Amino acid sequence: MIISHTNKSIIMRTPKTGSTTLETAIRMSVKTNEGDFASTTDDSQLPEIYSCPRHKEYIESYVDLVSISNQRIRNGETLSDVEVSKLKNGPNYIESRESRDLYTLPSLSHGVLDDLVSKNQIWHTFDIIKEEQIEEYTSYAFIRNPLKRVLSGFIFMLERQGSNHDKNHMRDKIPITIEVFKDYIEWYTLDNSLVTRAQADYHKFNGEIIATPLLFENYKQSIDYVTHQMGGHTLHELPMFKSRHSLIQIMNEKPTVETWINPYPEIRDTLCERYHEDIEMWEKLSGKKV
Repeated sequence: MIISHTNKSIIMRTPKTGSTTLETAIRMSVKTNEGDFASTTDDSQLPEIYSCPRHKEYIESYVDLVSISNQRIRNGETLSDVEVSKLKNGPNYIESRESRDLYTLPSLSHGVLDDLVSKNQIWHTFDIIKEEQIEEYTSYAFIRNPLKRVLSGFIFMLERQGSNHDKNHMRDKIPITIEVFKDYIEWYTLDNSLVTRAQADYHKFNGEIIATPLLFENYKQSIDYVTHQMGGHTLHELPMFKSRHSLIQIMNEKPTVETWINPYPEIRDTLCERYHEDIEMWEKLSGKKV
């Protein structure tokens, strides 16, 4: 996420829509000023730009807490109820994000607009942005063909669940079949994890869609448009990240909407119901049908 008070603009990072490249390109092209905010982009090694010293101090202290707690868990120690409570009251804790009993670091990288001012989260205490400013500023977020995004998220989740270093081990451990995909649809469309969360959530504030939608299928053109609107210089070539999708290399065929979704009415109907807002937005912007 990027918040530019100078340009009265907000860049939202919708997962599985090339969001790392989006934020990196904007930060390379548009000048940030004091009071602006930008989240960490790990793959491009761009550090977080804090809105104020108090914001930086809090995040750094929480990072230390997470780091120490995770090391203790790896060493076989059990955290006290008080320690667990501190972690769960942190700015980035979501129940489904616990992985192997380890805790994640605080981040607004894939936050939504409501996160910034919600009284249930820590971010509003740093006055990163006020509610009236969110309504006044222009927000931008990508929208991608929802069914293709589901397939991309499926492969991403398998990579996360398997070994990130030993692809042969991962192939043996996780059978990549349509049956596994059906199970994925049944279980993962029920939660709000990053890759399954509706894209419409990144366009909304207080339940209303306010963001300017950017068509993923016109990727370079869309980023150039935002860069121009924010007074930056367009890049001749975009920085690219996460384009490996190594699991595809060990599959008989690349999953497509035509082969993994359309032939199975129960899958397609489930996805169309779950992502009806996304589908409506994408079809309106692209002029095509999913």
